[in-house]
Amino acid sequence: MAVPNPADQQSQQSINTEQEEPYALSLIDYKGRTVYHQAAFFEKKITAPLNHLPASLYILQLVASGKAYQTKISIN
Repeated sequence: MAVPNPADQQSQQSINTEQEEPYALSLIDYKGRTVYHQAAFFEKKITAPLNHLPASLYILQLVASGKAYQTKISIN
């Protein structure tokens, strides 16, 4: 879950997992470019700085255990 949505300066993602495993969080723009990437290991929350990104619609992608999960996030 990404909150707030739409976002201004930053977005916080909650990761619901009981397993200790690495995962990667990416923010992808409408052209398919990765504009933010962070790898983490068993963190329950990640805060992504967004103030350097232009207002637009992005795809927030979480990859864990070989599976990709995506949601849309709007940046104002």
